[in-house]
Amino acid sequence: MPATKAFASAIALRMVNPTATVLSTGSYTDLLNKPTTADIVEHTNALYFTNARARAAIGTSGDLSYNSSTGVLSYTTPTTSGITEGSNLYFTNARARTAISVTGNLSYNSTTGVLSYSTPTTSSVTEGTNLYYTDSRARSAISVTGNLSYNSTTGVLSYSTPTTSSVTEGTNLYYTDSRARSAISFTAGSGGYNNTTGVITIPTNTNQLTNGAGFISGITSSNVTTALGFTPESTSNRGVANGYATLDGTGKVPSAQLPSYVDDVLEYTTLATFPLTGTSGIIYVTQDTNKTYRWTGSAYVEISPSPGTTDSLTEGTTNKYYTDTRVRSAISFTAGSGAYNSATGVITIPTNTNQLTNGAGFITSNQTITVTGDATGVGSTSISLTLTNSGATSGTYGGASSVPVITVDAKGRITSITTTAVSAAVTLTSTQITTALGYIPVTPTELEDVRALALAGL
Repeated sequence: MPATKAFASAIALRMVNPTATVLSTGSYTDLLNKPTTADIVEHTNALYFTNARARAAIGTSGDLSYNSSTGVLSYTTPTTSGITEGSNLYFTNARARTAISVTGNLSYNSTTGVLSYSTPTTSSVTEGTNLYYTDSRARSAISVTGNLSYNSTTGVLSYSTPTTSSVTEGTNLYYTDSRARSAISFTAGSGGYNNTTGVITIPTNTNQLTNGAGFISGITSSNVTTALGFTPESTSNRGVANGYATLDGTGKVPSAQLPSYVDDVLEYTTLATFPLTGTSGIIYVTQDTNKTYRWTGSAYVEISPSPGTTDSLTEGTTNKYYTDTRVRSAISFTAGSGAYNSATGVITIPTNTNQLTNGAGFITSNQTITVTGDATGVGSTSISLTLTNSGATSGTYGGASSVPVITVDAKGRITSITTTAVSAAVTLTSTQITTALGYIPVTPTELEDVRALALAGL
């Protein structure tokens, strides 16, 4: 241990017990050389700490209990049962109930502690400046004017519906027939208006109107078909032979107007489920075999199925089968120098004008063309054109002291060109320049000043 720390420990021991002997043996130097209490002899006035000595120095009372062997302190939570009642009395129901009293509409049972409230009425409250309500007081507080009448005894309000007879006419005038009729005017061609009787006469026939717009005065069936582009069907042809079919409420043609084969096909699951007695003209189909039958009057017989291909059908004399030979022999072709080979079916169409007869007299070779007017020339394959002299002499016009004066005709040609002298140089004043510009230009010096101010942040 450092000497200063050991010396401080010795001083501290002396301060705690002035009569204690710091050293029992040895010198101060010995104390400085002994770093732990194990090297220092315990003095009777400055005993070292031990758990036993510390635990034995503690005692308790009241609700605390203490085990000096283990050093454990135990606290037993107290109750009022173990505390003697002093001037601050403990609570009991009886004490609380006897401490309460009530007045007014409250009643109280101090034995049970029950509070009872009796709802007050105005009968038990003395009337003050705020008077109680009575029918008589309410009715006498009401008064009316105008078309209202009032019975203060019964409280009945009566309203007399007013009429304009009792209202003085102001700027909003009352209606009269005379005023209404005089406020109306009417212009409608041959129509008219009587402001005395209020009768408006409106034309009811086109012959009372002037046909200023040129409306059609009569329509013929020809006008209608021309405008429509087709001839409409007459309603008398609807639903009759050689006419047109009608439509029912669902937008379909009624079955009565359809051929029997359209809706006279009935399907059944099997042949065994057909009706016992069939109906003539009905085709019966079995869904399991997809075969068709008809009723002969006594039994169902299968309708001969399609042979499948034309190979199974004998060719008739009128509707013959198709063959390339038959089709090719049925075609003929006439087109000038065109041709048709009925054996191969090949049609040859001319693809060059030299295969065509020049019946219209088309130009077949170069023609000699002569050009006249502002340009002249003659040629067949190509033409060299010569421009007609416009009247202007070739040369250079204009200079430092003159400018050209040019005359151009309606075709854009220069027909005349001369020169005219240019007057002396024009000198403009600053006023003339600013007037022409519409503003005063900034001088270079002023512009530099502005830039300097901008850079300076001013």
